[in-house]
Amino acid sequence: MEITLTEDQMKFVTRRVESGMSRSEQEVIDQALDALYTDELEQEVGEDAIRAAIEEGTAQLRRGEGIRITDKGSFADGVMQRAKKMLDSQ
Repeated sequence: MEITLTEDQMKFVTRRVESGMSRSEQEVIDQALDALYTDELEQEVGEDAIRAAIEEGTAQLRRGEGIRITDKGSFADGVMQRAKKMLDSQ
């Protein structure tokens, strides 16, 4: 697949990398696609369902049912994979 960026988009990508906000051009694209996917997930699942899940998670933590996360990247990847499976099954 080949993608052509506009001049403004290229400047944006370059700015992100040069400022240190992203490590590479590929990372900027990955972050943008992740953000789009998250937006789509929020629209499909609905904000109310997300809020309910957050409230349930908070209640579980208060009851001592939480787990210690030592690798945030792996945790986030796992959440995204489960969300993608959920969307694919709908």
